[in-house]
Amino acid sequence: MPLNWWSYVKDHPTFYMEELQCELRRFSELRGGMSTTTILRVLRFELGLSRKVLERRAHEAVPLEIETFMAKLRCWYRYLEQLFFLDETSKNGLDAMRRYAWSKRGTRAIVRVPFARGSRVSIQAACDVKGFVAWTTTRVLLAN
Repeated sequence: MPLNWWSYVKDHPTFYMEELQCELRRFSELRGGMSTTTILRVLRFELGLSRKVLERRAHEAVPLEIETFMAKLRCWYRYLEQLFFLDETSKNGLDAMRRYAWSKRGTRAIVRVPFARGSRVSIQAACDVKGFVAWTTTRVLLAN
């Protein structure tokens, strides 16, 4: 049974090129598969698809804020070894979601995903100029 490209894209809009190549090898008589260039040509020109961003990118740091921070630090530290940084971050199941998808030109890339976030992992780490000094993690189960 040959692979229906359009149904594959509809079912898996966030696919990577390697995944589509594997599917083509699996359902095709071509033992060597297809080149990436040929696949991209079919997706873009024959199927009329384009690759789109699924969510916004983070804002970049504002140069004025960086200068203000540096000015505040100058009066407190004399050499690099005095600096010690502590930071916290957290991740959940949605953070591993793919950020790009293929869809028809002029249409939004919409993917239906479960809204269950799973457990949140909070990570705190401390480091100096030589590397990490200490870290800890905490798991929190979020109610939906």
